[in-house]
Amino acid sequence: MASQPDPGNTTTSTLDLTFLVKEHDGEFAGLCLELDIAACGQSVEDAIEALKGLIELYVLDCVAMSEIPVPLRPATRDAIAEFLRPPMGLANAPLFTHREVMPVYAPA
Repeated sequence: MASQPDPGNTTTSTLDLTFLVKEHDGEFAGLCLELDIAACGQSVEDAIEALKGLIELYVLDCVAMSEIPVPLRPATRDAIAEFLRPPMGLANAPLFTHREVMPVYAPA
């Protein structure tokens, strides 16, 4: 997360997340399976960083609304199938996976 609060006034937990990233037409699209959040970028790393930024916003919103632990809202089977479907005219598209453990800081 962007900033770490005073450890004396917070509790910490983590989110163990799985990202899928695929390439299409020179761009990379990413999907977080556990939160159904998608983002894109000019490289695999850019897509992952964009996902992490959106997840941070989601976590901050959950903390602000006292939704702790942060609720998971997994991508549906249909959303995953659509994400994995190769683009028209391509038999196979490169697919990358990434695991990320993100800290969650919440007021104690």
